[in-house]
Amino acid sequence: FTQRLFRLVEARPAAATHANVPEMFSTAARNLRRVTHRSIAAVSDALDSFAFNVAVARIHEFANAIEKAGAAELDDGLAWARFEALRMIAQLISPMMPHLAEEIHARLHPGSASLIAELPWPEADMTLAAAETVTVAVQVMGKLRGTIEVAPNTDEATVLAAAEAEPNVAHLLAGRRIVKRVHVPNRIVNFVVAG
Repeated sequence: FTQRLFRLVEARPAAATHANVPEMFSTAARNLRRVTHRSIAAVSDALDSFAFNVAVARIHEFANAIEKAGAAELDDGLAWARFEALRMIAQLISPMMPHLAEEIHARLHPGSASLIAELPWPEADMTLAAAETVTVAVQVMGKLRGTIEVAPNTDEATVLAAAEAEPNVAHLLAGRRIVKRVHVPNRIVNFVVAG
């Protein structure tokens, strides 16, 4: 795993720095930034509660996300998001692997005399960590028949309309009277039908 982390840093684009924040981020870049800030929050919480195995597991997941983002075509936004992710993973591993963290930090900031141990612990930006969409399960008579993607906290009427329009659900509801519609926000929709 330590070799994987080191290879991730070595494979970064040479021009990527944290200096110039792009004005626009692609979907891949936004997703990586979301994972970055969720990882900061998860690792921080795990370390605060002395759940070191959980912190290590979240770091492994974070490394997988960085590696996966590297397979995409790098635009300016994604290159910046990868650089941010590599900086954060260096800080997150520093309590457990301080020597590797300092080496990664030195490679990301060549010529800098700063140490990662001198930096403040990263703070997660929860607005970036928030999901852009949620998956809502759609049931008919308590059986899962499909899923829909909606923005978090979408109003009930919009969610019900999208659920009724889902092809598998629309087929099952065709010609049947809906007795009851059950909506649990951001989680589930269930249609109870007669006959």
